[in-house]
Amino acid sequence: MNTTESSQSRLTSKSELYDELAPQLTSLLAGERDLVANAANFAALVFHSLPDLNWAGFYFVKAGELVLGPFQGKPACMRIAFGRGVCGAAAVKRVTTIVPDVHEFPGHIACDMTRSLRL
Repeated sequence: MNTTESSQSRLTSKSELYDELAPQLTSLLAGERDLVANAANFAALVFHSLPDLNWAGFYFVKAGELVLGPFQGKPACMRIAFGRGVCGAAAVKRVTTIVPDVHEFPGHIACDMTRSLRL
């Protein structure tokens, strides 16, 4: 059992998991100033530390749209227009957006290509 799996079995609440991630992230990113390198390690740490997570990553704003950056998980949409789906809506508002069920979100984008191929 690795350290992450051991931590997950000890901790039960999201806030406890997040509290444990913070110092790990600080240590992981210490001394590195490259945005892409830090985003890649950040996504990997989150993806492998939180149970039941299917995707963790970043979109960067470029030329007025969201462009896929480093991530862990299934393939994702490479570009998302502002205002489209949860990520696009959050980008327009410039606030974190938490939704109980992404599939119920108006204008939801099914970016998972493996899911789209099964439809």
